[in-house]
Amino acid sequence: MVPILIIGLVTSLLYRNSMTNKINEVVDSNTLQSTQMISERLVTYRNSLYQVVTDQNIVNLADRLEDASTELDRAYGQQNLRFALSEYINIKSYCTALTFLYNSDYVTYDRTADDFVTIWHNDHYRKLFLGLCNPGINTVVYVSGVDISLSANDVASKSVYLIYPLRDKATNRYLGVIVLSLQNEIFDTSMQNSQIKSNDIQGIRSAVISSQKKVVFPTLQSKSDTEELSDTIWNSPNILTHEISDSKWYFVTALDTKILFSEVDNMQRWFILITVAACLLFLLLLLYTANRMERSIVRIAEGIENYVPGRKGISIGGKQKDEFSILIRRFNEMTQRNNRLIDELKKRNVQIAEETDKHRKAELKALEAQINPHFLYNVLDSINWIAIGNGEMEISRMLTSLGSIMRYSATNIDLVVAFQAEIEWMKEYVFLQQERYGNAFTFECEADENTMAFPIYKMLLQPLAENAIQHGFEGIHSGGVLHLTAQLLNGERLKICVADNGCGIEAETLRKIRGQIDGSISIDGNAIGVSNVLNRTRMYYGTEASIKIESEIGKGTKVTLILPRCGEGEEIQ
Repeated sequence: MVPILIIGLVTSLLYRNSMTNKINEVVDSNTLQSTQMISERLVTYRNSLYQVVTDQNIVNLADRLEDASTELDRAYGQQNLRFALSEYINIKSYCTALTFLYNSDYVTYDRTADDFVTIWHNDHYRKLFLGLCNPGINTVVYVSGVDISLSANDVASKSVYLIYPLRDKATNRYLGVIVLSLQNEIFDTSMQNSQIKSNDIQGIRSAVISSQKKVVFPTLQSKSDTEELSDTIWNSPNILTHEISDSKWYFVTALDTKILFSEVDNMQRWFILITVAACLLFLLLLLYTANRMERSIVRIAEGIENYVPGRKGISIGGKQKDEFSILIRRFNEMTQRNNRLIDELKKRNVQIAEETDKHRKAELKALEAQINPHFLYNVLDSINWIAIGNGEMEISRMLTSLGSIMRYSATNIDLVVAFQAEIEWMKEYVFLQQERYGNAFTFECEADENTMAFPIYKMLLQPLAENAIQHGFEGIHSGGVLHLTAQLLNGERLKICVADNGCGIEAETLRKIRGQIDGSISIDGNAIGVSNVLNRTRMYYGTEASIKIESEIGKGTKVTLILPRCGEGEEIQ
């Protein structure tokens, strides 16, 4: 009885733990799905806000409004700007207002109220929002009415706002800020009041929380209900949280296991009582049936002990009709089926061996048919002379560069060469990339004369140049600059810098790359250029080499390599 009770309790605990994990997975999946849905909505409205601040018509109207000299001009300019703002807001379902704030006044188009009912009529709120988005900010500022305790009216306190500065790009003049007002129902992912009450009964509560731990959504009937919801969530032992885009709002789901498993606990108590009764009954039945079953069990055990896969004629005899008769019959059927399967496997093995031999012969023929790299060089050389003969010098230049790159990369990757050979190869590679990207960037090389003979492992610079061209100059059609500098440090170490003026690296990606460099994060291969160079420098130089990466969004990226001397380099022609 004691072992069965222990097994029952352990099984119940395992079941509870499994249920908890499953519920966590389902709730976390739903939370993540809701978060992604809200994030996609915010991205849509953020893009709409970008369209507004880049609309030259709105910029011009705001500029003229700031410079208006008379009340009549100001009123006329405000009316024109209000009409321009209305064209953006009327097509969006969650938008309530679009407002331009500047130092002296405001212009708003609010489809839920007139100008004197909105919060913008209050100078305090205008100054508050102007302070939230100072002229130096280049990203959207997200804020909710709950965060800043808006109390001007009920609509304002239940709204969320996207703020972005408005500038004249031609003069870089700061004109004010554009505020996009949204209903907080933008956070609604079928989280209606009836469902919230249902979740309370089940022990699951969800809400959108700000970084200040205030409930942004749902909006409950009273302040005390909102505070009670916030306390319940943050005091819950099991909280699932996902950040909504880059807004510093969080979709939070709290689980109360006591409520969730109240019925399970009741079932567990009943299970213990039923198990105890079943154990008593089982003991009585066991004494009654033990003797009757013993003979069948012995026969089955002997048959299993004597069974060898593939041996013919193994079966368990007996024609008794008891609880084990079906098991005996199934065992005999199993032995026959296994014997048939073994015969089929033997035939199949012969077929696989024959197919493997055919496949090996086919691979040998394929290897014999591979093209010799020197054949490709000769073909490129022939095409080059045809291009020269037809006066296609640009094509000839590209073919010559491609041939040089193929000859350079076809030799051993771990070969040590003079730094000059790496520079010459780099120029050929960059030339082809410039032709490919329509001369969207230029290449500048400043290397001290005494660095040219410095020995370096080949192909170390190519991944860095490729990263700068493919990622740094992504979306750039002109004005890009790829800059390479090299100098000797104390005559024994070579410092190489590869820099670009491209779009830069996101802060989170930069943090991960630096973690890979200092060893705090494992190399995952996503930043393929840096990981390639990092792996090879560690393999070739150990800890004597160093790599440093600096980047700023919109200004470019700079990678610095410091390499020790590794032996005399060999120039590759």
